[in-house]
Amino acid sequence: MQFARWKDIPTQNKKILWLAMKQKFNLEEDIGVKKIVFEQLNRQYQSLRHNLHEHYENNLDDENILEHPPKGITPENWAAVINYFETEDFKKVSERNKQNRRKLKLSHACGTKSIAQYCYEECDIETGKEPTRTSTWKKTRFSNNKNDWVDDASREVYEEILKFQNGGDEDIEDVVSEDEAFIKVLGPEKSSRLRGCGDGLKPPSKRGENVNQELAEENE
Repeated sequence: MQFARWKDIPTQNKKILWLAMKQKFNLEEDIGVKKIVFEQLNRQYQSLRHNLHEHYENNLDDENILEHPPKGITPENWAAVINYFETEDFKKVSERNKQNRRKLKLSHACGTKSIAQYCYEECDIETGKEPTRTSTWKKTRFSNNKNDWVDDASREVYEEILKFQNGGDEDIEDVVSEDEAFIKVLGPEKSSRLRGCGDGLKPPSKRGENVNQELAEENE
């Protein structure tokens, strides 16, 4: 937990995680299996850090908060997480994202069609490649008939996500992946769905590209 993002975790640490997962679940040494494992670990890591931040905020009145780490978190890791949460850069971005989530009342422009169904229909038939989450967000919440967003909240979310992905804001230290951008703006993922993409949708190709890069580094 001493790293702000999954991508910051050293390759050697990820190798150890993979070996542990392979042994525990009797997994084969297969690039496809490893890719799926890394995708899931990435999502769980970001969600865990979000949950730790909620625990931290809910216990700010505890003068001995450092001595009371959440269950399953070592005192050393808890101290590192708190130090990160108390940086001015993190506080600034966190507060802005919190305000954005409070005012979200989101609609979409798909009519009676679900967003998940839209994503399914937009998949490339030959390659199976799915639309990115960012493009899905815009296409399902921007009305071509009106040439405008269905609501201000959807537009603001889209702009915030682009800022995180492109680093287009002085308050953002560096760019993040598409998945991380959605988590920062909309909150942690749910187990059965991706934020903004409906129920049951698989992780999009962008995440696969990031994981492929991790696997390539691990195999060097």
